[in-house]
Amino acid sequence: MKVSFLVPFKPLNAGKSRLVADLPRESAREFRDQITRALMEDTVSVLDAFLEVKVNSNEFSCIVCSKDRIIGELLKEKSGTFHFLEEQLLYRNEEEGYKDHDFNHVISFMNDHAMEELDVDGTILLMGDLPLLIKEDLHELINSSIDFMRRQSPHSPRAVVISPSPGNGCNMLARFPPDFIPTNFSDTILPSYLANITIAKERLMQEGLEPNNFILPYISLPFYLDCDTMDDIANILPILKNRRPQSRLLATLKKWGVSIRKSGSGDNRKLRLAFS
Repeated sequence: MKVSFLVPFKPLNAGKSRLVADLPRESAREFRDQITRALMEDTVSVLDAFLEVKVNSNEFSCIVCSKDRIIGELLKEKSGTFHFLEEQLLYRNEEEGYKDHDFNHVISFMNDHAMEELDVDGTILLMGDLPLLIKEDLHELINSSIDFMRRQSPHSPRAVVISPSPGNGCNMLARFPPDFIPTNFSDTILPSYLANITIAKERLMQEGLEPNNFILPYISLPFYLDCDTMDDIANILPILKNRRPQSRLLATLKKWGVSIRKSGSGDNRKLRLAFS
């Protein structure tokens, strides 16, 4: 089986506005830029480590899409099979990165490249801000997906494997084959996790198929916990110290003096930020 990971990144100096909403203006931009770069480098590092290892007879690659050419330059230094797509190709206005209503186009751009240029059997959309992720998690995801297809639909190896985020967003979406269902990250009512499950169920029922035989909700903490707010960091930091002690994110948080303290005698946690 040939599978390609699809990872979109915003420019390193953009995004994560909620992460720094309560920080002093003079510190917010630098903190955000360093956290964003750390998350990107940690994600690429995990994928690079995974791509270096042969998994049975499977072949893996990774497609990264961004308008930030610095990310493309970083990928050239990696030994894994990475393909960098410049997001500017999707826009007439090259000064504008993707917005929420354009995200489906970015995903389709990567997904089409995987099918047409790499001839893959499946794609796995992966968000680039999952700080707890390690290569073993990717191995487990692949094995679970293959086992699910063999068990549920041995004569028709198709599946949608999907992981939620804390707000019912979608942090991971695997499709076998890549065009099994379209993506839906632009629904004005449903969050993306529910929207993609809904569209998958509708597609399967139109074909007279039982959705439970083809849709696998994948609940795993490393795929679930992302990094969008300071509360997210409060949830992640204790686990990160044990799970990924050498991560760039942890080093960056230490540099900025980020620590956790309890508020009173309860279990509520707050972040104490010390700026040097």
